[in-house]
Amino acid sequence: MLTKVIPQQKRYTSARALVDYALEPDEQRAAELAEGLPPDAAALVQYAARSGVESAGVTPALAAAGITDPLRQQRELARALDAIVQRVRAAGVAADQPLYHVVVTWQPGERPTDAQARQAFEHVLGALGMRDAAAFYVVHRDKEHHHVHAVACKYHPETLAYLGPPKRDFLVLDRAMREIELVQGWRHSPGPHVVENGTVRLLSARERKRAQHLAADRATGLPGLLAFAEHYNIRQRLEAAHDWQAVHAALQEHGLALQPKGSGYVLAAADERGKQRVIKLSELGIRSAAFQQRLGPYQPPQQPVQPRITLAAYQVACMRGDIPEQPRTGKRDPGLREQRRQQRAEARRELYERYREHVAQAPAQKRAALAALKAQQKRERQQLLDALRAAHTQRIEALVQVHGTEVARQLLAGQNAAALNALKTRHRAEREALLKQYSPSWRDFLEMRARLYQDPAAIAALRGIAYREKRKQKQREAGFEGEDLRDYPRDGVLLAGSISGEAQRWTLAQAHAEVSRDWTVITYRDDQGRERIRDAGQRIEVAGGPDDEDATIAALELAADRYGGEVLITGDAAFRERAARLAARRGIAVANLELQRVWHAERELLLELSNAHTMPSPSLNAKEVKHDR
Repeated sequence: MLTKVIPQQKRYTSARALVDYALEPDEQRAAELAEGLPPDAAALVQYAARSGVESAGVTPALAAAGITDPLRQQRELARALDAIVQRVRAAGVAADQPLYHVVVTWQPGERPTDAQARQAFEHVLGALGMRDAAAFYVVHRDKEHHHVHAVACKYHPETLAYLGPPKRDFLVLDRAMREIELVQGWRHSPGPHVVENGTVRLLSARERKRAQHLAADRATGLPGLLAFAEHYNIRQRLEAAHDWQAVHAALQEHGLALQPKGSGYVLAAADERGKQRVIKLSELGIRSAAFQQRLGPYQPPQQPVQPRITLAAYQVACMRGDIPEQPRTGKRDPGLREQRRQQRAEARRELYERYREHVAQAPAQKRAALAALKAQQKRERQQLLDALRAAHTQRIEALVQVHGTEVARQLLAGQNAAALNALKTRHRAEREALLKQYSPSWRDFLEMRARLYQDPAAIAALRGIAYREKRKQKQREAGFEGEDLRDYPRDGVLLAGSISGEAQRWTLAQAHAEVSRDWTVITYRDDQGRERIRDAGQRIEVAGGPDDEDATIAALELAADRYGGEVLITGDAAFRERAARLAARRGIAVANLELQRVWHAERELLLELSNAHTMPSPSLNAKEVKHDR
């Protein structure tokens, strides 16, 4: 979930415009809103053709004033907020911006209920210290991302004391988003706060800077300068250097340059497109002051060193698939693994050549496509204007009969504006999609190939990028990892069917598969729509949590089939041990060295029980079986 504060651009005069913006009355309420309003309500009536409101609510402070349905009491709501502001100003407070407007947005695909939207609204107000404020909220579901508009008066309706928001409210709101995600079970959005082991933690300044770099890397689909430096242990090399020339030699070996900037130092390198990239030395965890104190005043390099690898070459290698993107577990079938690696390498080389052709041809193709799109959109706009003019007389007569001349003109203007705005929105989306199709970004190219051609190599590359971005974080979550040994089908999707083993309460044979828009993740849900397993190619997660027995069994067997009968188990210690015992019962090898004793002990126990003609329950808990620890 994300949140955004919408600032008011002008000095406050009336709550009416903001109330109107948030509520977006629909066409059926146009006459009611227009009736009895002063002449300056033209802008309000023009909004009457818009739609998108699902539900709304108010805080107890407004309910006590008799306002219970803001959708039907729009004028009363605006007047109630205005009355509070007038009393505050009469007390000598300037109150230039007395209303606080914030939008809470769920991720695309998430569908909060009205009760969850209300809960989110109340939690945000409580986090800001504005629970007693006169406030209302509106739920909008007319876009792919459902969102809530919340508007609150900053002053107490009775005491007129300032309630909030506090300073650095963006941090308060970001923490509130993580807390709502935990309570309601949504995916965690990136931000200054992260969720670790079920608790919310504020990232340090260095961690937040790193998160910004990772966000930029996600946008391009390629590792940036910070990731490059971490991959080749540049920090350790700098800390081991005994003088400035050793520092320059270590950096030049990787195509890097250390440059003084301000009171510190920066690392610089050119990426694969020739653009200069820069990071601060402190972003590697090295304090510039201590670094200079150890080595003395800065000295420029005296002798050039031929680079062994550069950032540009590293990024090209990632695009070509020459750098392993998955963990190496054991080698149960080295011949099969080598065959699959060669197949993937050949497919990635072909994909990279297509990308180079795309980058070379995209500018000319984009200009031609934009010209054609512009001409087409111009024709569509003219056709809409002609249609509106042709139907003007008939439409105005119908409205006059119901609403009268003055209101009919305003309603017609609002409907025409809504039609033109809808066309403009569609045209903007078409232009953005076209620009992305011809974008030189590696990630945009992969998404285009996956979307338009269902290219298996592009889908595999996207999954590798997603895995690389989240690998360190995901190591703490319950799941299974390994080297993907599948042959990707030509349609780019491999959905699991029935699964071998004992009959369980829930298996993949009963699951509903849902493929993500970028083709990187297959989510398996049960009949109630709950996520049970997330298949990201090189990683399979138990989405239902580490205590979900059925999902763990299904995920483990899917991982064994995917990764050649051997899995790397991630998660907390308790989950890893339970999963290792379960793997042993099914003859699935475990790559974790720390779990080998548990795995072999379970195999020995199975052999003893088999000789005694007794087989333990496949349950993860299996309390009736005593294990030697």
